[in-house]
Amino acid sequence: MININLKTILKTTSLSFTKYGYLRIVVSFFFCVGIFCLPCFFAQALTISPARVEVNGDPGQTLTGEYTLINQEKVAKTFYSSSENFEAQGETGTPYFVAGDEGLASWIDLPSEIVLGPNEIKKLTYSINIPTGIDPGGYFAAIFWGTSNPQESEEGGDVSVGAKLGIVILLRVSGDIKEEGGILDFKTLDEQKLKELKEGGADEQKIKELGADEQRLFTMLPVDFSYRFQNNGGDRIKPKGTITIKNILGMTSDVLDANSNGGNVLPSSVRKFNLSWDKAIESDEKTESPFSFIDAVKYQASHFAFGMYTAHIDLTYGDGDGLKSSAQTRFFVFPYQLLIVIFFGLLVLVLLLKSYNKMIIKKAQKNNNISSSKKPLEKKSDSELEQPKID
Repeated sequence: MININLKTILKTTSLSFTKYGYLRIVVSFFFCVGIFCLPCFFAQALTISPARVEVNGDPGQTLTGEYTLINQEKVAKTFYSSSENFEAQGETGTPYFVAGDEGLASWIDLPSEIVLGPNEIKKLTYSINIPTGIDPGGYFAAIFWGTSNPQESEEGGDVSVGAKLGIVILLRVSGDIKEEGGILDFKTLDEQKLKELKEGGADEQKIKELGADEQRLFTMLPVDFSYRFQNNGGDRIKPKGTITIKNILGMTSDVLDANSNGGNVLPSSVRKFNLSWDKAIESDEKTESPFSFIDAVKYQASHFAFGMYTAHIDLTYGDGDGLKSSAQTRFFVFPYQLLIVIFFGLLVLVLLLKSYNKMIIKKAQKNNNISSSKKPLEKKSDSELEQPKID
């Protein structure tokens, strides 16, 4: 990938903006296209493995690790390294990277640059020098490799455009670490409806006012769950557990993994986890809303759910998963399109049965009348016929 230096471009371009404005427009267009396309091209040009490393260490200890860089281009490339600390940003689990002048990023030793030949695969090592006397707890950083030289950008003050890929380092420094956290809330919601509201410009306050941040009545699967987990401890927490869904009879309908992606909650932060109960519906089976009436009936019949359900979430966390947190919520599934079809189907069936019964009864009565009209006269016995007449 090419390192684009704006100041150099502007210095070497002697064309007047007023005279050759259309040229500047064309150059600006391709420059903006490059900004948005570079990360996509770079992701194909360089591969780093693994993407995440979780390590434990003691104060004063030096840890070493190994990772792999792959240059997937057909030409040799020079890649430059950097390291940055990160912290939680919002409740989505998206990391926010900050300068690595202190903390874990400053403890990492790795080569400043490397040249990889075409399609070359190379294993590299890094070392983490944990300072003595450091407080126990969690420390988080990332090792980045990219085509922009960070030293040249800092020295020249130029604006450079580049893309980089990294490895997330999650370090736990042993000691007496405070472990405290738990579930803040657990509820059902309609992700599709929330997505439409957010695309329409609604903020969190507006969504709460509309009551769209929680939904208890559904007409069909999937049912979307959301729970927020707060970490008040000194190290990251990776909640483990299940969500058990039971019907009104207390029978288990399904069991979901509450953290199938292995997401971590960083210290002094809250993270929201989202998952769906869809009875293992394959992605290609899902029909995009809005449903037609017939599509809704077919969908509800093939993925049937009806009635009141209770969802229990049970989580463990902390060192040795010794701490627990739980919550529950209720929701109702009412597939009215399918129920309408079933109701009218039963109604038609009842009417047909009644009509059939009337026909059978009428036919039986008609047969009885015919039998009565054709009944023969009673014959007298021989004794009655031979009895003499008395004057």
